[in-house]
Amino acid sequence: MKIMGFNFNKMSVEKNAGDFKGVKIKNSVDVLNVDLIKSDLINAKEQLLGVSFKFDVEFGENIAKIHLEGVVLLALEVNEAKKTIENWKNKNLSDEYKIPLLNLILRKSNIKALELGEEFNLPPHIQLPSLKSNTQ
Repeated sequence: MKIMGFNFNKMSVEKNAGDFKGVKIKNSVDVLNVDLIKSDLINAKEQLLGVSFKFDVEFGENIAKIHLEGVVLLALEVNEAKKTIENWKNKNLSDEYKIPLLNLILRKSNIKALELGEEFNLPPHIQLPSLKSNTQ
């Protein structure tokens, strides 16, 4: 599996309140679709797949939300691509592809969500490293 591209095609941030004290933050990622993409950019031994995804960060009940959608382009050998499309008909991806794919989506989406959250003065949705004094 080769990653050929990663693009966000939808981003939204909604902030309905400013009090984030004790708020529970939930993250979710989901593969929406896997499609075969016709392209002359890759060799005849490979096929291009487009994997659509969504990533959400919810700050409590209706306090704030970050929503991202995008597409990851994968190049797979022809047989593997056909098998992947066939498996997707049952909404199933093999761990061989699902785990690295979801890790890529999580890495890029978490970074983008942190950037967007910073612009809207939202607290970080993931634990960031910080220093503490030994004299506490």
